[in-house]
Amino acid sequence: VGAAATPGTGALVRPNLATDAGALRFGKPTAPVTLTLYADFMCPYCGQFERANGADLDRAVLEGTIRLDVHPLSFLDRQSAGGRYSTRAANAFVTIAHADPDAALRFNRLLYGNQPTEGSTGLSNEQLAGYATQAGASAEVADSLSRETYTPWVEQSTQQAFGSGIKQTPTVLIDGQEFTGDLFTSGALNAAIDQAAAGG
Repeated sequence: VGAAATPGTGALVRPNLATDAGALRFGKPTAPVTLTLYADFMCPYCGQFERANGADLDRAVLEGTIRLDVHPLSFLDRQSAGGRYSTRAANAFVTIAHADPDAALRFNRLLYGNQPTEGSTGLSNEQLAGYATQAGASAEVADSLSRETYTPWVEQSTQQAFGSGIKQTPTVLIDGQEFTGDLFTSGALNAAIDQAAAGG
């Protein structure tokens, strides 16, 4: 059986919000703290992290406390039974962020709230489009997810992350320093953000 051509294997398209380090940057430029998150939508620990900290991070972005740099990685494609879920989900997140950053953050919460188990094929493109619409993305954006416009950028971003020394997901940096506290219990990260914002 011949392998079908993979969508998104065309030219690399740089999305809005992209940083030179391969992240998408959310939040106000004047925010005093930069929080950097490396995550993969198939990673169960990333799901635990999001459920513990997602509301706090969204609020910190909204209130102007943090610039949130999200690196949507795709290295766990091997855990989705040929479904390329990490890549498809990351591309969907980037596609929505390019058009509507607020919808992308809502989409992020929805994907982790409905996270498929490792070893499954993951959510279908139709399901991803449904969550995009639920998050507030336009019908045009939701319909475009399956074109995988940003898959080459996601692949480059993933290579860039591991080339920089990232070894696991989730990895969290506060102003460039790795946060080594509790990532999976609500409150610990938020306290560290508050301390950094206060100049500590």
